[in-house]
Amino acid sequence: MAKTCEQIWEEFKQNLGLVINEIDEFEGKHEAASSFTLEGFWQQLDSVNKAVSHEATKLSLAYSHSPPPSPEECQSLLASVEKTMLDLVHLYCSLPKSCGVTLCRTVKQSVKQLSEQMKTLAEMISGHYTGSPEQFQQTGLVWQESALFQALPHDNKAAVLSVLDAHVPMVDDAHNELTEALNCDEDDDGLDEFLGLDLNTSNSQWNEADKNVAQYCLGLIKCSKSLLKKARSSIGANGDPSTEAGVVELDHLAELIERLSPAVDELASGVYPPLRRDVVAARAQDVKKANDDALIFLKKSHVTTEDDQKWIEFLKRANSHNMNKLECALSVT
Repeated sequence: MAKTCEQIWEEFKQNLGLVINEIDEFEGKHEAASSFTLEGFWQQLDSVNKAVSHEATKLSLAYSHSPPPSPEECQSLLASVEKTMLDLVHLYCSLPKSCGVTLCRTVKQSVKQLSEQMKTLAEMISGHYTGSPEQFQQTGLVWQESALFQALPHDNKAAVLSVLDAHVPMVDDAHNELTEALNCDEDDDGLDEFLGLDLNTSNSQWNEADKNVAQYCLGLIKCSKSLLKKARSSIGANGDPSTEAGVVELDHLAELIERLSPAVDELASGVYPPLRRDVVAARAQDVKKANDDALIFLKKSHVTTEDDQKWIEFLKRANSHNMNKLECALSVT
């Protein structure tokens, strides 16, 4: 008995769900195939990615008007889409970890997002058949996700730099917001007192002791900010994704960077009134350790040179100095 369009669509959506699960579960090949080259991988990915976009367009156009395709036409259309999606996933699965865990993870995220957008398009079409504004909008989202493949980093050095570019603004924002809050606190013009608002005894303003704590927390965050800026410059100038040792070091640097910005964000959010000293002490230790770990690794890694040792040592001293001062400030009530 021939399948109905509803059955064909349901099977197709289930298969796309399995494809997405396969992407989630795949942890990366440990060894590359003998014929694998990174240049060849990107050429194939570009071709398959364009095919995915084309299939989305073809599918959406086929269901943009009445009557909808017959079961035979539906089967042919969806089989073509499914084959292209499988090509995409199998190509991703050919990317070995030896090219870099950070690079593999970046490609994985893009492949998964494109697959999910295609699945959403399939769900919309199967629910309407004759086309809808939502269907055309979703087709555009598939195109948009496909276009983002052009901006993917092509080696592990570029992938690690993209991680840095994602995390640097977070640390900059934490630094700038805390700096502004401290400056605003110092610029009190007496209006609150004039209006009879005794904010100094409330939970909305620092007292002098807490302000000192906040200043040294800002010093730790400033170390993080400078570290990330210097690390980006060093990786950009000296990062080597062409050797196994270089790839491994770049991946470890990405891990250290990804630990640093959340620690900074947690510290900054805990400094605002009402300031809890036990919370600030614990979070400051996290930032201090994250800074130290990154600096120690940078010092011995291939991305830094003899000339870089000066700023590494300077930031290590500044990191310890601010933590020591902070511990003293936390002991004052």
